[in-house]
Amino acid sequence: MLCACTDDALPEWMTGVPSQTELDASKGTVVMPAAATANQPYPNLADVPLRPRPYVLPAQRVDEVKNLKRENTDGQGA
Repeated sequence: MLCACTDDALPEWMTGVPSQTELDASKGTVVMPAAATANQPYPNLADVPLRPRPYVLPAQRVDEVKNLKRENTDGQGA
């Protein structure tokens, strides 16, 4: 970074920190919007969803691993 060697302040787009003129121009505190879940009850942690079904069968997975290993050794030979 070339600007790291300069005596000038780094630009805001690099540091994320606003300049002092921007801070002075601020009209006070910034009000943050309320979260969408602010008025909802806390979820019950005992309610765990079922585990998703695998998208491939174990036999298909073994075949795929064999194919990947074969392709890997073929690629190393090239």
